[in-house]
Amino acid sequence: MSELTSDIDWTAMQWEGKNPLWDEVMRTLEEFEEVETQTATGPDAGDQRAYFCGKAAAISEVRVHFKTLRDMAVSKRTGGSD
Repeated sequence: MSELTSDIDWTAMQWEGKNPLWDEVMRTLEEFEEVETQTATGPDAGDQRAYFCGKAAAISEVRVHFKTLRDMAVSKRTGGSD
């Protein structure tokens, strides 16, 4: 991940225990990615295949970005390195 700015509010990503909103957002993104991947690899994708592949890749990047931010925030809370 490229360098992040110092104005990130890390506390927003440092909750403890279950976070139903986080779980639902991540689940929804994962399902959306799966649907786009299935659409891209399906027999009816035709000349839109690259478009659907791009959508699936973008959703994956957002999901990974959120997960990485969460991991970094937890690491900062527990005294891990930047």
